[in-house]
Amino acid sequence: MPERNTVTWNTMIAGYSRHGDVKSARKMFDQMPTRDLASWTATITAYMNNGLWDEGLLLFRQMITVKIIDNEYLKPDQLTLGSILAGCANMGSAGLVFGKSLHGFAIKNDWEVNVTFGTCLVDMYAKCGFLKNACLVFDMMKDKNVVAWTALICGSAQHGYGQEALVIFEKMKKVGVEPNELTFTGLLAACVQAGLVDEGPQIL
Repeated sequence: MPERNTVTWNTMIAGYSRHGDVKSARKMFDQMPTRDLASWTATITAYMNNGLWDEGLLLFRQMITVKIIDNEYLKPDQLTLGSILAGCANMGSAGLVFGKSLHGFAIKNDWEVNVTFGTCLVDMYAKCGFLKNACLVFDMMKDKNVVAWTALICGSAQHGYGQEALVIFEKMKKVGVEPNELTFTGLLAACVQAGLVDEGPQIL
């Protein structure tokens, strides 16, 4: 049997993650002879995508202590932080604090917020009720996909800003972004919040 290279190991970890088998993903990670950033990210993502947020954050903290050469340590990229932010969005106040620190890391390192990382930030702030922050990140994004728009709409509706969510939806339509099923779920919640239950079918 040919020796596995790092890419093969990483692919196996990602495969276990997609099937919800976090235990096997972690076993693969622990058995790896060498690990790169993708290895750490894939395993952190396995935890985060399966609701094991504390374990994911613990592994992230371990990752940033890994020394590469001399005084240089392994640094996360936007994909790593994006996977963690997805978990932070579901962790309440503790997740918000950690998520804000990750946003600060991105600013400190002068990262240009791409659509994937930006959407994760918008989703995290919106779900935690920090809609002003969500809007600031959203406005900074050069490219905005349906996921980013929907995160803003759903976050607004979730925290009682139904009318604002409907305004966001109108802007979304004007720029030609097609809504998805989750968008419509958020809009229904927005109609309820705005007292527009009867008008909902016409708005949608």
